[in-house]
Amino acid sequence: MSIKASVIVTTYKAHQHLVCCIKSLCRLSEGCKNDLEVVIYGDGGGAQSKDALGNCEEILAAAGIKCLAKYEDVNIGLVMALNAACDLASGEWLYIVNDDMVFPYDWWNRTQKFLKPHRVLSTSALEPLTPFRKPARCFRAANLGFDPVTFNFDEVDKLQIEAPLEIGVNYPFFVEKSLFNAVGKADSAFPGPYHDPDLFHRFRLAGADLVRTQNLAPYHFSGISLRQQNSGALPSLNWVRRENEARLVFIHKWGCKPKARFGDIPRVKNNVLWKDQSKSLTMITQFALLLLWENFRCFWRILVLRFRIFFKARV
Repeated sequence: MSIKASVIVTTYKAHQHLVCCIKSLCRLSEGCKNDLEVVIYGDGGGAQSKDALGNCEEILAAAGIKCLAKYEDVNIGLVMALNAACDLASGEWLYIVNDDMVFPYDWWNRTQKFLKPHRVLSTSALEPLTPFRKPARCFRAANLGFDPVTFNFDEVDKLQIEAPLEIGVNYPFFVEKSLFNAVGKADSAFPGPYHDPDLFHRFRLAGADLVRTQNLAPYHFSGISLRQQNSGALPSLNWVRRENEARLVFIHKWGCKPKARFGDIPRVKNNVLWKDQSKSLTMITQFALLLLWENFRCFWRILVLRFRIFFKARV
């Protein structure tokens, strides 16, 4: 029997979150398991990450779900890891998810009825309220805790709803592997941030139907274990630098800002790559001013963040 969908999970150092995620993916009715495979790509992270990957393989094997797992000793970055994982997949559909998500029972049956050719189907999520991060507008707030080891899967099941499709696109999402490859996969020029609005913009240009379902809402720990300072109150300087670097990559590629609020279809004004556009003097001047503004924006954000970190340490 051919695989209908491959769940794509890239991971770095979220060892316990990854195991929790994989355990939740196994919560399927028996008739579904032959439809699916799980592809786990360990993007470095050391011995603990490698051990967690092996643990996940055992969990999936015991559940009767096909698993393809690969571990790289050297971290190659999110986007390259994502493309490499998708290359390993044999499913007609790719379901690209985060390693810190917890899925409700029978998540596959909640979504497969919405999969149609040339459609990118995003799913919703449940996210905790924290002092530094509110749930995305297209997600729902749910305080189900932050500990992946003691997490209660039943609480996620209770919060699932039925709702009509809506317009929008976000992680996690289903996409046909053929469409993912046809648009050129995720662009590895991005350091991580902003690769998704770029990818979604190319899906839109390819004429794909970009919709979201609230019928499936995994719980998302929101990257708390990796993205934030130990204080849990401020983003890391490294994250801010990478985010600004990625904005510049996007601007150099398309000649304009991303204009992509999470969950919305990107409102990118250019449908042609900047290098392929016929450029007037006005366009070149606007582009130069945009780059000047973005570099100032980066400088100012880092300056303010350094001040906040310094002030917090002194209090």
